[in-house]
Amino acid sequence: MAGASNSFDGGTPGQAITPANSVSSGTAFFTATAMTYSNARVHRGSLSGLIADGATGYVEHSLTGSGNRWVRAYVFCQTYNYDLVSLQMANGEYISVGFIEGAAVLYKGAPGTADAWMDYVTFSPPAGWVRVELQASPAAVSTALARIYTEPESSTPTIELSGPVLRTATTWMVARYGGENVSGAPRYTDSVAWSDQDWIGPLLDTSAPRSLMPVTAVHRSATW
Repeated sequence: MAGASNSFDGGTPGQAITPANSVSSGTAFFTATAMTYSNARVHRGSLSGLIADGATGYVEHSLTGSGNRWVRAYVFCQTYNYDLVSLQMANGEYISVGFIEGAAVLYKGAPGTADAWMDYVTFSPPAGWVRVELQASPAAVSTALARIYTEPESSTPTIELSGPVLRTATTWMVARYGGENVSGAPRYTDSVAWSDQDWIGPLLDTSAPRSLMPVTAVHRSATW
């Protein structure tokens, strides 16, 4: 059983998030790019991770091996954001969830290629926090699943998305939280985690993250 989580709460507001300083908030990130600690909006605790409007910012946990992986993040953002959560494979392919063009979208891509939508539903995020969870496998033939909760501590998803994935079998590389922010406003990420066991689920009021539990459309070029 493996997994990791990070609350962002061990940083300093306005400080750039780095692998070195992220260890104070949980499992240290493998990489961190253009994301800062913020107390402007938080879902739980004292701090979250901020991505400025127009920036591509993210933090990542390192993954290895094969089999299903699950990833979770709480996000506060406007209606147009790529890569809320992503799972990237060693061959560079990835599966992501985003809020794009008035829709919640499950999509896949690879370096140097355009993203392909696997499933989507019309959706506008509420003016508050949303929990986003994703399941994917690096197997040659698999199904990716996403769950979006507009009531962030609910056990019942508001939206469920799924789609078949065909690829050359590979292994895992990273779980990514964050991505391209073109929303017209700052974007915040909080209480991130990944697991190799099951859907991670909500924090709830008294718990830490639970133990480590067809339509194709061409859009923007990949940013991995």
